[in-house]
Amino acid sequence: MKKIIAIGFVVSVVSFSAFAHDAERLTKLENEVQELKLKLSKLEMPTQAPVDSKSNVTSTDGWKSQKNWRNLTAGMSPSEVRGLLGEPQQIRGGTVTIWIYQNNGDVAFLKDGLHAWREPKW
Repeated sequence: MKKIIAIGFVVSVVSFSAFAHDAERLTKLENEVQELKLKLSKLEMPTQAPVDSKSNVTSTDGWKSQKNWRNLTAGMSPSEVRGLLGEPQQIRGGTVTIWIYQNNGDVAFLKDGLHAWREPKW
């Protein structure tokens, strides 16, 4: 009986360890997918026509320009946001993808459309 309990315990520990490892791998893969999406949109950007006139009047200061942050609108594509704000400092992937800029500015994408944003501290 003790042998069966010990075997059950060992199987439980091994199963839990495998589950934790899978969750870590899944998070890593999600981040890699977001990085690849970012690289792909960089490659596609020169061939895309501007979506609206706002992208033509933006400042070249990227995320440093309050005007650029105020030109963000819900539903914008990642390449449109990148055109306004430039490259993020960091990307956190998952169901909601977060791009982090300096001074606590960030944007959140849900299903490849801009969902929410927070301007940096001026």
